[in-house]
Amino acid sequence: MLLDQAEKSLPNRWAVGRLNFVGTVFGRLTVMALVATALPKKGRRWLCRCVCGGSATVRTADLLDGSTSSCGCRSRERIRAINDTRRSRIVNGKKWCGYCGRQRPTSQFHKSADTHTGLQVRCKDCNRIAKYKQKFKLDRPTATALAHAWRTGSCEICGSSRKLVVDHNHKTGQIRGILCDACNRSLAVLQEDPQRIGKLRRYIVAWQKKEKAS
Repeated sequence: MLLDQAEKSLPNRWAVGRLNFVGTVFGRLTVMALVATALPKKGRRWLCRCVCGGSATVRTADLLDGSTSSCGCRSRERIRAINDTRRSRIVNGKKWCGYCGRQRPTSQFHKSADTHTGLQVRCKDCNRIAKYKQKFKLDRPTATALAHAWRTGSCEICGSSRKLVVDHNHKTGQIRGILCDACNRSLAVLQEDPQRIGKLRRYIVAWQKKEKAS
């Protein structure tokens, strides 16, 4: 793409009699060609290649005063370094999540022996979102909504809010709802057979009636 832009640029003869920066290095940028512009009063612009592999079109004044010395990669690296430093610390019992960017209590992070803080980079909620994305092949908004339902919901069978899991069809992968671990295991033991579940219900109801009558 850089060569395509260069081919559409003005030939070097346009720079004759003026400063010709072709081949000159400014910071991380190497000038490749003079670019045609419909606004000559804005100053000449130069097509530059950056050491990172990117490209940028830069005004003469910005090259000379040093205000532009990369395609933008230098600023991105600086911001990333600041964020890494900020997020790697624990301040007042809180730590930055490297996934959602929120500052959360350390109790919201799993332990890890691979980091100097002793905590994972991602918070528990983001770990769960990543798990749902991978396991159920979901996009981020859907996985986030499912994680929210798991965090704030209750079992759709018994109403319990303890040890919730995502119930899904193991053959098709279709997500069916949020259940507690006990109800989810019961479905597995009964092989998800409606007839067996119905017979079990009638069996226990009959015995309860007998116990009350005795």
